[in-house]
Amino acid sequence: MNYPIPIVSIGLPVYNSEKYLEATLKSLLAQGFQDFEIIISDNGSTDSTPVICRKYEKMDSRIHYHRSEISYGPGWNFNHAFDLCNGKYFKWQAHDDLLTPDFLERCVEILDTRPDVILAHSSIVQIDSEGHQTENINFTCINTDHERPSVRLRSILMPDKYLGCEIFGLIRMNIMRKAPRNPSCAHGDLIFLSCLAVYGRFYQIPEPLFQFRIHSEQSMQTLPTHMGGLKKRRFFPFSGPLPPTDWWDPSKKGKVDFPTWRFYRRLFSFVQGYPMPLAEKLRCHRSVCARLFKRKDFIRLGIDVLLALELVLQGSQVPKAQVR
Repeated sequence: MNYPIPIVSIGLPVYNSEKYLEATLKSLLAQGFQDFEIIISDNGSTDSTPVICRKYEKMDSRIHYHRSEISYGPGWNFNHAFDLCNGKYFKWQAHDDLLTPDFLERCVEILDTRPDVILAHSSIVQIDSEGHQTENINFTCINTDHERPSVRLRSILMPDKYLGCEIFGLIRMNIMRKAPRNPSCAHGDLIFLSCLAVYGRFYQIPEPLFQFRIHSEQSMQTLPTHMGGLKKRRFFPFSGPLPPTDWWDPSKKGKVDFPTWRFYRRLFSFVQGYPMPLAEKLRCHRSVCARLFKRKDFIRLGIDVLLALELVLQGSQVPKAQVR
């Protein structure tokens, strides 16, 4: 279907999002900047999410609802929401986060007046399941507005605690369309942001205009349950990335995966192929290597191999069906 092309496209991936979805939609519709579309991509929800989406689609012509009857995983859903958008600027919106009314206006102003900036975002404040501000306030501040790509890349890769909320900022659509896709895998958001940081500067509005909700249904909050299931492993007492790759892409379930190898292969490959002076390219490679050793990810490279071996061994122990 063809819709009028707005200044801002908001991609809203949803899956069983009934608890917080209406609050998020109201937050978007309350924006002072009104030239936007909201593209909702429903990844096969089984709760009342479709009812809520269709209600708001009827209420506002800028909202367009697209539904898949089966779940392809959140990685696919994020990319599908982007594929359906047409605006000059693009923003992903999580179904449970909120924006202050001036978020879009402030971000659009930055991108309109700063051609060297490819992504505008703001500081964040954390809220709980009821929407109340928590004591844990995170004013994310990293050096992604530097003129050198290697410094911006290092700023994304090196923090000890990094939420990656820049991915919910406002991004130039022309950059999005030529940048590598947001991978449907663990740490895919970090790979995507790292590539964007090489493309151009991020600008952080100092005021906390973005409200990041922490609640019990989030994937990272369910890790204790997942870790309990890992105790059933028969060989090695460690895990891969959490959430695991098959959470992002269900088609990968039961398949051998090397997530840490993939992470570094993609980063090194992107840096090597990006057109920039040799000295800066080498500095970017050094930034990737710095993370490899600071985070001791070279150990995880070995763990990837052991976990792949474990999966193969577990598969070999599954009894084969008798041929009659």
